[in-house]
Amino acid sequence: MRTRAGYAEEVKKEIVDVCKSIYEKKDFYDVTIKEISTKTRLSRPAIYDYFICKDEILLEILIEGFIDITKDLKAIKTDDKKEVVDHIALAFSLHMTLLRLVNKDLSEIEKNSRIERLVTLKSVYAEMVEVLEEIFAKVFDDKGGTIYFLAFVFGLYPFIKHTPKQLEAMKMAGIKTPDLSASELVAGYLKRYLS
Repeated sequence: MRTRAGYAEEVKKEIVDVCKSIYEKKDFYDVTIKEISTKTRLSRPAIYDYFICKDEILLEILIEGFIDITKDLKAIKTDDKKEVVDHIALAFSLHMTLLRLVNKDLSEIEKNSRIERLVTLKSVYAEMVEVLEEIFAKVFDDKGGTIYFLAFVFGLYPFIKHTPKQLEAMKMAGIKTPDLSASELVAGYLKRYLS
């Protein structure tokens, strides 16, 4: 027998999956609750029972993506540098929607989301960073290189511009925000990995 909580999770998953499929075909501003409603079994008001806006649905895609990438990274059981690089590359390449959201629309999504949802996002992100740092330290003898790697994976903008709300969420999630310019990130990456 399906519980009320189980049903709610099923409905949330349906909303998130439909939103993701729409976002994969359209730009951020073209994704609407109305279209999500027409492609689910829910009315627009019913969707608002689960998410306060489309941004929080997209935020859920990010949260799930970071959780999945973290699981993939934790599954790495080798110290062979080439295998580790291949594993990390695959882990991120399986989440192209997450990469697009982070690169193109993260600021807008975070601007319109509740702080408690941002703290959840920042917390799962922090766990992924921690796992990556352990891998970089163990396999590449370079724990500090994680920030440079992520800057290139996600794009430079999210690392150099933060809204006050983003800074507050990161602080609440225990994330230290490095004060680096785009040129410092590029130079740091090139010095560490291409020299």
